[in-house]
Amino acid sequence: MTLNPDQNLIRAFWGTLGGGANALVYKDPQNPNYVHKLVRIAGPDIDSISPKVVDLPDNINVINDQMVGREILNRFKQTHQSKLLGKVVEVADVTGEPQVLTVASRNGMHKFVHTVEQNISSPVYYKDAKGRFQRVLDENGNSVQATSAIDRIEIRAKNKKRLEALANGERLKLKEVKVTSDEIKSAITPNEELTINTVIRGLNKHGIVWTDHKMENFDVVADPKSPLGYKVKFFDFDGFRVVKGKASERSVKARKLQVDYDNNYSQAPADNDISTLNKLFDYTAGGVGFIEQASTPNANVFRKQYERYNQVDEVTFNQQLSQHTQGKVKNIWD
Repeated sequence: MTLNPDQNLIRAFWGTLGGGANALVYKDPQNPNYVHKLVRIAGPDIDSISPKVVDLPDNINVINDQMVGREILNRFKQTHQSKLLGKVVEVADVTGEPQVLTVASRNGMHKFVHTVEQNISSPVYYKDAKGRFQRVLDENGNSVQATSAIDRIEIRAKNKKRLEALANGERLKLKEVKVTSDEIKSAITPNEELTINTVIRGLNKHGIVWTDHKMENFDVVADPKSPLGYKVKFFDFDGFRVVKGKASERSVKARKLQVDYDNNYSQAPADNDISTLNKLFDYTAGGVGFIEQASTPNANVFRKQYERYNQVDEVTFNQQLSQHTQGKVKNIWD
């Protein structure tokens, strides 16, 4: 696996490709089964006239966060391998060890931590008039792929609008279809949110809170092997927090803290509200430093079905699981 640290990398980092404020993800040009992930840990000080290199300690902690989060999820999946929770979780694999990469630009030297990871993109499906899953195809008949849940529901929203136009005799290219934010938000289904909430409740049972489950940070995909019909794919690993306290108490604490955290972020809280909650996490887990706040305010405000599932007690939630699976799954531990 090779990486060419040329000027294209810098141009991509500054907005050509996605990945976040200080991270970049792009496909490997030789092997589409892998992606390159880069997290910037040092670079020119944008507030300084001279292009001096400054360290970004929070970004170094992001890398620690990612490593510990990946380990948490891998152990979680292995623990429940033959059970429901093991069948509804997929964790992107990583190849080799992280490497520090230094790249020159006209503004100065940039330092990244570079990892090569599994490309978990997969086809986007929609349900036809008969309730059958069909692949979304582009104008050339190729299957449309997505990596994150937010991209997936946007593609589904566009496809729905394109099919409606086709029924009226108008042919549109998928990339030409315009959709509103409300149309995108309505494309997430209750069954997908049920699967997401099942995974989160499972993590809570292990004393873990997921503080940044915005739809850009994971994917939820149709899977006939899953008892729920879907599974959650993880490729972004920060924001998995172990709560303080005795092992016997963490499950109850984590569930309450998950609800409190989600409620605060759905109501655009003051910073001090979240700071109070953040003090309940154990930042020594894994023996490395973390950033204190790994979350995105207001990112999940539109997810009303998630909120409804999140508010119910365990008995009620298990009843909903049983109803959804026609009694095949009685609770999240099946």
